[in-house]
Amino acid sequence: RKAQNRAAQRAFRERKERHLKDLEGTIRQLREQRNSAVKELNQTKSKMDAYRAENWYLK
Repeated sequence: RKAQNRAAQRAFRERKERHLKDLEGTIRQLREQRNSAVKELNQTKSKMDAYRAENWYLK
């Protein structure tokens, strides 16, 4: 009985650890995606500013 409880507890800890590692991987991936999106947004804003300036100049 004690051995069975120890085995069950060990399995629980292993599942918990795997789940935590999966969550950490997801966080890392989402941060990378966010950084890419912010970079793309900043590039788009810069282009928009340049187009506005060009449009103003051409008026």
